[in-house]
Amino acid sequence: MFSKAKTALAASGILLALVGHATSESLTREGAPVPAFKLQYARKPASDAEFSKLWRDYLADIPASVLAQPASPTEIEATTVKFPEGRTLTFTMISGSATCGNQDCPERIYEDGRVIFDGRVCSNVDGHFVSADAETLTACDRPYAIPPKR
Repeated sequence: MFSKAKTALAASGILLALVGHATSESLTREGAPVPAFKLQYARKPASDAEFSKLWRDYLADIPASVLAQPASPTEIEATTVKFPEGRTLTFTMISGSATCGNQDCPERIYEDGRVIFDGRVCSNVDGHFVSADAETLTACDRPYAIPPKR
């Protein structure tokens, strides 16, 4: 009995070690590894006309004095990715003390001008990857399914 428990524990440790490599590979809905690449966000202040359009509804509820706090100003990060199959997605995150939690910030994914993903993900954009098949956003080793194109 002890050896079965020990074997199960060792197997779960191997599984956890494999899951931890999501920064170079991403999990799809089917669970098979798919090559992934790092998202390269551009960062601008929340007052930027182009980037603020992506968060207009969200920013409307935050006083300007809070958005511009010197210690943690609100910033918007965005990047657009064109996939080989013809799909184009815009990934954007809003960060700052007025918008983020302890370790996560709001993230949106746009396609054809509409939001297809609106959630909270890890605030460390150095850990943001997207699968080559445009099915999975991985933020700090946590996979998030990207809805398929309608």
